Amino acid sequence: MKRLAFVTILVLAFAGLAQAEGPKGNITVELSGFRNDDGRASVVLFNSAEAFPKQTDKAVKIVRSSIKDKKATAVFEDIPYGTYAFVVLHDENANGKMDYNALGMPQEGYAFSNNARAMLGPPDYKDAAFTTDKPAVAQNIKIGY
Repeated sequence: MKRLAFVTILVLAFAGLAQAEGPKGNITVELSGFRNDDGRASVVLFNSAEAFPKQTDKAVKIVRSSIKDKKATAVFEDIPYGTYAFVVLHDENANGKMDYNALGMPQEGYAFSNNARAMLGPPDYKDAAFTTDKPAVAQNIKIGY
């Protein structure tokens, strides 16, 4: 009997934790404007200005997608409601990083959530930030070179 009561308490405690996590949704990112189908599209999701857009080790999640007909789709599943921003890289040579020329200019395509513009560096987090507060959120993003 004590064992049954203990198991019941554990089950209820874990059920409470699962509910306490809060609602989650999916973020779908539709990408267009790739100059070719080479490599892959990497979409890196952040939830803080401190990490955005370069500290990928502090990213919430990274999704890599194949490119077909110069388009790709990335889906982040089960993301807790909140404020996020993402950066997209057209990793043409699939080396896992942005490649730069001798002057420090990007050689591969990139973009940011909200289609935020990069001017002499990446946009501020607040310009790329968006809120997920429903089961499905989508953005249409155009890659720039």
